[in-house]
Amino acid sequence: MMQLYDYRDGYRFRMKCQHCGYHWHDRPADLLDRGDMHDRMHLDEVATQIQCRTCKRHAVSLMPIRVMKTHHFSGGLA
Repeated sequence: MMQLYDYRDGYRFRMKCQHCGYHWHDRPADLLDRGDMHDRMHLDEVATQIQCRTCKRHAVSLMPIRVMKTHHFSGGLA
């Protein structure tokens, strides 16, 4: 099982409240800045610590999302 430390660069977490349906995104660094989290926590442990931003309940699901840089084609035919 992966730990919070494994999701350092290039990831964001999608948080969704199971009670009210509100969702938001956080970076792993934002979670590590909190006093109640450390880098060796598993994602299910992290999810139990997170509180919904609107209804303030601890019923949040967490999904890691890989952030890919977009490359746009800027050339053309001459």
